[in-house]
Amino acid sequence: MQSIKFCKRVIVKESLDMEHNNQDKKQKCNILIVHNRYKIAGGEDSVVQNEAALLRKHGHKVTLYLRSNEELEQYNTVQKILFPFQAVFSIRSYREIRNILHKEQINIVHVHNTLSVISPSVYYAARKEGIPIVQTVHNFRLVCPGALLVRENTICKECIEKGLGCAVKHNCYRGSKIQSLVSAMILWIHRKTGIYKHLHYICLTDFTRQLLMQADPRIFDIRRMYVKPNFVDIPKTENIVPFNEREQSYAYIGRLDEAKGIRVLLKAWQLLPERRLYIAGSGPLQEEISLLIQQEQRKNIVFLGAIAHDKVYELMGKIRALILPTQWYEGFPMTIVEAYSCGTPVIGSKLGNVEATVQDGKTGVLFEHHNPQALVDAVYRLEQMDGRKMQENIRQIYCDQYTGAVNYRQLTDIYEKIILSCQS
Repeated sequence: MQSIKFCKRVIVKESLDMEHNNQDKKQKCNILIVHNRYKIAGGEDSVVQNEAALLRKHGHKVTLYLRSNEELEQYNTVQKILFPFQAVFSIRSYREIRNILHKEQINIVHVHNTLSVISPSVYYAARKEGIPIVQTVHNFRLVCPGALLVRENTICKECIEKGLGCAVKHNCYRGSKIQSLVSAMILWIHRKTGIYKHLHYICLTDFTRQLLMQADPRIFDIRRMYVKPNFVDIPKTENIVPFNEREQSYAYIGRLDEAKGIRVLLKAWQLLPERRLYIAGSGPLQEEISLLIQQEQRKNIVFLGAIAHDKVYELMGKIRALILPTQWYEGFPMTIVEAYSCGTPVIGSKLGNVEATVQDGKTGVLFEHHNPQALVDAVYRLEQMDGRKMQENIRQIYCDQYTGAVNYRQLTDIYEKIILSCQS
């Protein structure tokens, strides 16, 4: 019943915000959202869809310019040879973006990803037309060609401290020297042109904002840096179970690779035989994990593979905590907000954006990311806490920071500030 009341309260809050916005007589700005999809769909694609739908719901005209790296599979030999030049500057994207800006009377261009087929040419097209540009920072690609600030499963800032050539030296992008060179050249060329200094940036956490400003304050000027997290919709009430009625189980939901800390998690769970662990997701370590569970007869681990989004919420709503043992800074883990929307705490690495999003002792527990025993201790610590009080804290934080209504106000406030600053 507490969960149902919580969701009703949020729905009422959303309705009041909608009514307030409907009464707002200010002209809604027209937005062009630009996004280059990867071959494998990910969190960025969901964010783009969610924000476009949110803006349209509030009466904005939203135009989407979407392309996908799947286009590369259709390239002939000549196109493949010329591709590195296109990745630096796509004439096609430049022309198409300028045509859209003219036709749709765009007020602001909101870019999410430009790698690889769109390219940074979108920035030049918008600047040529005098339209302000805002770039959402989903990862660290603007300072690291590999995007993760990780090398050999360890945090690495060499490209920030010693130059972009380090990424080429260590084959940081997909283990390929050629692809690392192209990724580094994209950054180097467009830094030299100065285009990055004309962009505005939306960071998903203050941790990312501070890191970028420290990396290069000439490009990442505090006056053009904003913080706005992602959001998730309210889950179905039947997915949310009161904390004292939940089973003694935990879950990892996400990509299965080294950087996500899967090995740390599996080592920790050897020491927790009485607690069930669900693992949901896919990735390079998928087969290895499945085989290990079978061979070692880990009866307390349930491997689910990739699951549908509604099943994610169903799982989130019944576990004691979500576990995020990440070994890198992360961009903004959507699973944290999904967990919060279900009143579920997070046991996460004391590192980067997980540390920035999880409030230790209030919305979850933090642990030293590389230490399996520290993760075990974090589980014990969580179980000694007042679960009902923690669930109430999480619900309140979700209502205050991560609903669509809150996100809409934040996003449109940023748009208005950017447009006004470019007009003055």
